Amino acid sequence: VQVGSFADPDNVERIRQELSDVGPVQIAELAGNNGPIYRVRVGPLHDVDEAQIALNQVYGFGLPDARVIATHLEQASLQ
Repeated sequence: VQVGSFADPDNVERIRQELSDVGPVQIAELAGNNGPIYRVRVGPLHDVDEAQIALNQVYGFGLPDARVIATHLEQASLQ
């Protein structure tokens, strides 16, 4: 679940603490035009149902711009 991107590290820490019971919280620091931007995600999650439950919980924290994103891991095999 992508929660959002934020510029204020204090805000990011508050969100991380609030969402810690929802699932693992990932924070990625990205380069922004005016300094660092912090992308906050909850996950990885195991399936779509778990992601939807987490998304609803994130909405409950007043974060209406959150959305489910899917990343697919491809496994290489030797033939």
